[in-house]
Amino acid sequence: MKKLNKMRMVRPADALLPLTLLIVSALGRSDMSENVFIYTWLSRLFALASCRGLRQAFSEQPSMRKVTGSVKAALPLQIAGALAVALIHLARNGGRYSTSILIYIGMGLCLNIEHVFYEYLHATGDGHSAAMCRAITSALTLGGLLLTGTSSRAGLLPYGLEWPLGAAAASAIVSAIIGLTVGGPLKGKINGQVVKCAPLALAQSLIYPLLWLAAALIPDSPMRLTLTAAPLFAGLTAYELCRAPFRRTPMESRPMNRTLAVVCIVSLVCLGLYLVPTVQAALKGILHGYFYDLPASLAMIAAGCACGFGMFGKIRFSSPDV
Repeated sequence: MKKLNKMRMVRPADALLPLTLLIVSALGRSDMSENVFIYTWLSRLFALASCRGLRQAFSEQPSMRKVTGSVKAALPLQIAGALAVALIHLARNGGRYSTSILIYIGMGLCLNIEHVFYEYLHATGDGHSAAMCRAITSALTLGGLLLTGTSSRAGLLPYGLEWPLGAAAASAIVSAIIGLTVGGPLKGKINGQVVKCAPLALAQSLIYPLLWLAAALIPDSPMRLTLTAAPLFAGLTAYELCRAPFRRTPMESRPMNRTLAVVCIVSLVCLGLYLVPTVQAALKGILHGYFYDLPASLAMIAAGCACGFGMFGKIRFSSPDV
């Protein structure tokens, strides 16, 4: 029971989607997995990170009527966020549009809607159904992206993007059906709690991608030499596992702090071994073109852990009230 209480704030299903994008990147669809992440992330930001902010909003709402009111507020925000990204794309290109970019924006919209119902299912207390929905989404995303092609004429849509677009749409529909079946119809008035949670949710959504971008801009950074986007998703997987509706208390944060410290130390030790010339020679023979992805992944896992602690962790100093 003690161990269960320590783990109650950890949702392993949070890591499934970034882990899926990591696998897709490693299997040769890196550009597409990166595009899915970027346009899902941008749509999320313009939606005030409301699908992420729902977790915090729900933690402050004991009534299911208020919970459903927050869901009703979040759903139109996802549409508004995707439309904002599409309009910016059109404005930047003088009214011309890229079909592929609009498809990725549509995929981002569907995945953010799926995220809303994923959080809603957790709010109903049915974590099993929420995890099942996220597993379905991850499996569909994996299959859809791997079915894309390398040619612009690979399918009905450019690069066969009908497959991941259909997968994302199916994920949103399945999660909505399961969410409404388990949680019931969305009754209650729309409430603005999720908008009040937007500043923190936006900060949580921004910190890791901005850190990745900053690292990639450093001259001679390992992130500039990578063959795939796998390091981005390796760190994101670690970061997403730290998520909580609010900053943990020092006591709740203690097990997470130990885990993050161990992961960081192991990553940095492995990164140090990578600098040994004989180890580098051996790894080059094994990894070939993926050689530079390894140190970048180790560095970003450590960075993801640091972001997780910064956003969700807490330590106690001299005063018990700190």
